[in-house]
Amino acid sequence: MKPIELTLYDPATNEAVKTYTRSFVPWEILKAALRLRKRFDGGEFTDEDADELAALVVAVFGDEFSNEQVNKGTDIGEMITVIQAVVTRASQFVRGGEANPTTASQTD
Repeated sequence: MKPIELTLYDPATNEAVKTYTRSFVPWEILKAALRLRKRFDGGEFTDEDADELAALVVAVFGDEFSNEQVNKGTDIGEMITVIQAVVTRASQFVRGGEANPTTASQTD
């Protein structure tokens, strides 16, 4: 499976500061990702939801940067790509109500 990447930029210069990669999504992220997926299926999106998504991304990358850095130094497209990758990986375990991590891992 392709690693998930996120680049932080310097908001003053628009230059890349550092690119973070994660080859796996920690198991503890699963519940949060699934909860968020269900919430967004309804179509409503609030400031609090955006903060929760930022916190999820920070957690995915092992708290190597802060929510503030995410808010000021990430590209919206990259954030959406990271969130989609996490939700996609989490969804592999709950397709059609069938939770089978063994089967899901064999398809990667």
